[in-house]
Amino acid sequence: MDSAGFANLPLRSGAHRYFVNSAIGSDANGCGGAQSAAKPLKTIDAGKACLALGNGDQLLIAEGTSYSEGLTNLQGQMGYSAQYPTVIQSYDPADPTNEAKYGHAGQGRRPVVNTGGTNSQQLSCCGSNANQFLAIRGLDFNPGDKPDMNVQFVSTANYILIENNIFRYTGLGFDIGASPRAAHHVIRHNSFYGMWSPSAHVGGIYDAGTDGLVVEDNVFWHVGWKLGVSRDADVTQGGPTVFRHPVYAQTNDNGILVRRNLFMDGAADGGSLRGGAITFTENVSIDNPVGVGVGGGVNYNVENPNGVDIEVSYNAFLGDADLNSTNPRGMAIVSANGRQGSSAHHNLIARSRDVNAVNVTAFHTQSDYADKPSYMSYDYNLVYQWAAASQVYGIGGAAGAEFPTYNNNVWDALTSGTNANIGSKSFPNPLTSPQLFGALGCTDKAGCATQMIENPELGWGIKARALLWQGYGM
Repeated sequence: MDSAGFANLPLRSGAHRYFVNSAIGSDANGCGGAQSAAKPLKTIDAGKACLALGNGDQLLIAEGTSYSEGLTNLQGQMGYSAQYPTVIQSYDPADPTNEAKYGHAGQGRRPVVNTGGTNSQQLSCCGSNANQFLAIRGLDFNPGDKPDMNVQFVSTANYILIENNIFRYTGLGFDIGASPRAAHHVIRHNSFYGMWSPSAHVGGIYDAGTDGLVVEDNVFWHVGWKLGVSRDADVTQGGPTVFRHPVYAQTNDNGILVRRNLFMDGAADGGSLRGGAITFTENVSIDNPVGVGVGGGVNYNVENPNGVDIEVSYNAFLGDADLNSTNPRGMAIVSANGRQGSSAHHNLIARSRDVNAVNVTAFHTQSDYADKPSYMSYDYNLVYQWAAASQVYGIGGAAGAEFPTYNNNVWDALTSGTNANIGSKSFPNPLTSPQLFGALGCTDKAGCATQMIENPELGWGIKARALLWQGYGM
């Protein structure tokens, strides 16, 4: 990656770049003419037709332009290798040969695609050999506020990079299935918001059957329920359910890294990560019903019968929410069926709405199956104004199968062993949510949400976590 955190994607020798610009282009220019920015094609479909399978070609779409088309059916245009994938990305039409700007569109300049509202943009299907080596960067997917919109990879898809895009009302799915497995999905510097369905399980990112999922430096806001409705809205009207997550990694995923993201106002939580070898680190969760859920799942005893390796570290959980008025929530970290050695350490958990409310706990450990134990070591965490002393931690699920330990935490609970009560500790600046938004340069949460969604490349998770870390003396 370069210094700004974008992937370096040079053009392979023998491969070609094709320019698309709906404002000045013509499909009559053909693939030969479109290799010059002076003679671009008009439509994405015409540009896609120029991309050769296995060649590492690149399709460049002009910043500031708009297209009713989506990006369907790309299995015949996949790339040469992980180093030389097929790339579909933005370019600056005022500076078209400046490779340093390719895929970096921001500040309202991303080319807008799928304005026609295609229900499902299925990018790959039905054949593992061709579905690999693809990068999509610097686009704005915007079908309008419609239900069940998604960009979907079906069947095995290897070495996929999704970077610096806006997914408006649009989910991203990798539905790999059982075999053959997929490898290396990197989802970086994107924003996701407003996707909903009147009936189905929807969310920001769904991934199944993959070895090596990386989700980093993204913004997730209002994922899984319709903008403008209340949490008590019926599901048919876009209300939230427990099955709608900003990130859902299925039980057959392995090697899951989720880091430096910002999750805010999710339908159910700030992520549900099943699978094996889970690392959730340096993220910020704001006003989610559950901060994060790690491990477990209905197929856990089949996919990971020996337990899940889990690390939840250096995250900030600020505020909580109920799923709706009949489904109270308020758990920060929910862990299930961790293997011995699993840990949650150096996390900040602060300022629930009501420390005495139902289901408000900082740490919750459960076992989904009686014969599958659940281990978790909670160490060096800070819990401030989150839960009453008797509710800071709890267990659930199969009785007698939970084995949590707690050491060196500073929390709202009573002093015990190496754990200290919060009462005697002071902080440099223990920020509330409004204070955090102000420190980020916004007027309020809504203003911050707008800026975050439009400019995910600005590293909002990193900024918010740094402010909270400093304010709470972490």
